[in-house]
Amino acid sequence: MSQGDLPAALGAYRKGLAIRETVAGRDPGNTDWQRDLIVSDVKLSEVTGDKAYAAKALDIAQTMQKRGTLVPSDAWMVDDLKRRSGQ
Repeated sequence: MSQGDLPAALGAYRKGLAIRETVAGRDPGNTDWQRDLIVSDVKLSEVTGDKAYAAKALDIAQTMQKRGTLVPSDAWMVDDLKRRSGQ
């Protein structure tokens, strides 16, 4: 992949995200892995402009909030992700 090759970079990032999703799916109680998924989806949303990634991150954050596993210092994420996803 050459520098400035956005499509190749996005493809590689998405492959990495798929691996993280698989790992996180095996242990949904692991809050660090769930938070990593939120951050990865936000980054993809920012780069691609696709609000679906922000909506996916919002779903994860809201699930964590309902379970009581979203740490208080990350509580701001829910409102931010609602804004980013257009909800």
